[in-house]
Amino acid sequence: MDNRTLSFTILDNAHSTFKILWQILMGLAIAICIHEFNKEFMIFKNSNQSFWESNFPYNISLFLIFILTFIRFFWGDSRYIDFHYSEFSRDYNNNSKDFLIDELSKLSGGRMFFDIVLLIIHGIIFVFLGFAISDNNYFFSVYAILMFSNCFWLTYNSHLRVKKIKGKPNEADMYENETGNYSVPSKYYPTRWIKINLVALLLMILSYAYLRNNMNVFHLSLVIICLLDCFADFLFTWRFYAPDLVDVMKKYK
Repeated sequence: MDNRTLSFTILDNAHSTFKILWQILMGLAIAICIHEFNKEFMIFKNSNQSFWESNFPYNISLFLIFILTFIRFFWGDSRYIDFHYSEFSRDYNNNSKDFLIDELSKLSGGRMFFDIVLLIIHGIIFVFLGFAISDNNYFFSVYAILMFSNCFWLTYNSHLRVKKIKGKPNEADMYENETGNYSVPSKYYPTRWIKINLVALLLMILSYAYLRNNMNVFHLSLVIICLLDCFADFLFTWRFYAPDLVDVMKKYK
């Protein structure tokens, strides 16, 4: 086994470890969420309250927010792991040695440790978010923590991956853009996510400041903010989640 093959074998092993750990944590989180939602449904079913008088409409809205947030993070973080720990190496026989060394140099032990710690933190937050669908205030507090931790991770990693030589990023620092041609620097999608999440956090703070005296309106505003946060993510960064594979293939023709 040559050194290049050994390097990518080690990388594949790290990729597998990250994906398995991420899938276990997120599987636990969604199982807890479904269990808690079913418990709230049984409470509503056995109560004498009408649908709109009960807390169940809020439980439904929180469950929907959880599912949408689960999809964007499970899919997005899985894409992150695949992109940085697997996809660039698949065509390594045709890639230049400088490209591979540059890309591999960014996957230091410290970088891997930071990634796995943040993935674990995200997974644990989702576990608490699953438990929280029975408590409006607790749910939105955990949601805000999730957005803040994600902003921290994105800010750190987007700056870590920027190529400093010659003042501009090279091909190893590219993400695919809307046309799938990998022509947008690696700050492109992280910057969008950071802006989207920070706007959501700001709106949540403003909602708390001005609407907390009316709990029904306050909770409704938070539901709307979280739903818009999810939809904005998919609207403005869809090509990261689902690259145009035809255009990506054309790049390597």
